[in-house]
This record gives sequence, C-alpha cells and structure tokens, in this order.
Amino acid sequence: MNGCSSNEYYQTVVEMVNMMGIEGTDNYLKQELIDISKNVTYIREKLPTIQSTYEKETSSNASMHLRYKIENMIALLNNLLKKLEIVDKRYICLQKYVRRNKREEKYI
Repeated sequence: MNGCSSNEYYQTVVEMVNMMGIEGTDNYLKQELIDISKNVTYIREKLPTIQSTYEKETSSNASMHLRYKIENMIALLNNLLKKLEIVDKRYICLQKYVRRNKREEKYI
C-alpha cells in the first residue's frame, strides 16, 4: 500500500496525536489494524464454504438466501479492505509524524 501520500491522512493523524498522544494513537491504529485484519480473515475463510453450499443447493429459497448472504459478505469484505487501506496509510503517516518530530527536537 502507498505511504503517507494524502495530506488528509496526515492531518487526521496530527489531530489524533493531539487528542491521544503519540503512544495512544499508535496503540489505537495498531488495534484497528488487528481488528480489521481478523474480520477480513474470517470472511475470506467463511466465503468459500458458503459459496460451495450455494453451488450445491437445490431449493430456490435457500439458494436466494445464500446468494444474498454471499453478496453481502463480498460487499463487507470490500468495505473492510478499504478501511484496512485507510488505517494502514494513517499508520504510515504516524511514523512520518514521529520521524519528523524527532528531527525537529534535535534542533531545539
């Protein structure tokens, strides 16, 4: 994923640091990465099983229900992957913020 390319992500990180401090922001973003990654993993593991069941299903009602469930899971997965990308970029921006502030402290 790209680095801290958006000023919007960097500004968000600066605001987070102002509210929670560097360590609090670091912990928050790390936990977000863990939580989202777990959800992505769960869906990626569950989806093939549901797709397999859908392919074997003969009842049209059950088949429609499974197809709806698959579509929702795919939409959720795409949403989670986008959130993961955003949190990853924010974390990269936090690292940039920390490096930048360490350099500035040397000159004070």
